[in-house]
Amino acid sequence: MSFTARERYNPPPRKKSCAACIKAKRRCDFAVPACLRCSQRQIQCEYPLRTPQAKAKVKASSHVAIQPAPLQDIAVPDGALGHDCTGSAKPMARQFGPTATVDEESSQQSMHGFLSDLATLDYGAESHDYDVVQQPSMLTAPATKGLHDRLTEVIARRLQFSLDQIQKAPKTMVMEMQTPWSHPLLYADSMPRSMQDALSSCALYLAKNQANTPVILRCIESRVQDLLCEPLPTTPMDSLAHTQALLLYQIIRLFDGNISARASGERTIPILETSAIGLLAHVIFDTEGNCSDRFSECCLATLSDLWKDWIFQESARRTLLFTFFFLQAYRVLTGSQNLYQCDGRLGLCHSWMVSEHLWQAETALDFRNAWRQRNHFLIIDGQFTAMLSEAKAGDVDLFGKMLLSAAVGIPELEAWFASRGGSLK
Repeated sequence: MSFTARERYNPPPRKKSCAACIKAKRRCDFAVPACLRCSQRQIQCEYPLRTPQAKAKVKASSHVAIQPAPLQDIAVPDGALGHDCTGSAKPMARQFGPTATVDEESSQQSMHGFLSDLATLDYGAESHDYDVVQQPSMLTAPATKGLHDRLTEVIARRLQFSLDQIQKAPKTMVMEMQTPWSHPLLYADSMPRSMQDALSSCALYLAKNQANTPVILRCIESRVQDLLCEPLPTTPMDSLAHTQALLLYQIIRLFDGNISARASGERTIPILETSAIGLLAHVIFDTEGNCSDRFSECCLATLSDLWKDWIFQESARRTLLFTFFFLQAYRVLTGSQNLYQCDGRLGLCHSWMVSEHLWQAETALDFRNAWRQRNHFLIIDGQFTAMLSEAKAGDVDLFGKMLLSAAVGIPELEAWFASRGGSLK
């Protein structure tokens, strides 16, 4: 795959692993105030190059409470979907044209807006400090009827549409070679072995019935274990395929209803998180969105390479964002309050494109025409205000519908689509 000049000459800076991971010769996820490995082992996590002042700053920012802002009709007020741990202003989603700038330091401390929103939902559960890895049966019945009722209300208003689409992902991957976070042409030229195995596992899962369920689930589990035994990939496409394969396996195992499969899936959650963090090194989060000149002036051969780069980067941006959305939604679904908080682990500037026309373009020329003639919106740090104000119903693809319904609520989003002559379904 061809990479842009920005990718070739501006690689992400190398980060120094913590002292414990260096000593153990293990991969570090560089999280603060403590990496995942140190957190699980409850040991002190120190980064060699970090100054005492930096440590104090991280510690202070990691305990900032996040409060959701109320919706006012369907328009989302500033900050309602993208909470800032440092109090600095965040860029809004916009139609393409002007160039926006983002403060790097503050954006690295920002939180996924909709993740913060889900994290502050009050559904009446008591606080539990358990580790996901040590909880083999998180989907057991809630302890109280009140908790069950509140969870049902949360799911009905925020998550049901997304959950329905998530559970369809193995089928759409087999039948259409795509998911809302994986472009249909992402693997047109080649598919890494990890995704080949995941794709065949999805096809096998679609053939599951009462008689063959135990055998099929064992076959899928065997594929998962084979993937986990391999070293983490280092190339961009292999890293993306690794994370997407784990996502498909997790969807199958966590939502199948089989207790053993679910327990195994929950033990794999930290592996999925680590895979996503490894993918982060290859993702370029677009905070400018001004690519029209490149697409307009280049020759056809160059346009094809630029389009392929866009397909990879947009799929990678969506995959990374969806991974943490999926895990957050699962924790809400299971009644856990061990949700992602603003502790630095997800502190990153994220962006993705809302455009049904760009996502569904079948050729480089179709993509360029859609870029020139159609509206498309860059969503930066979970800010949807400008998009909700200016977009048409046909501009929003399935990925956008999933995240928007979780952010503003399903009834509210249905009303927004109806006001523009469209439908959420």
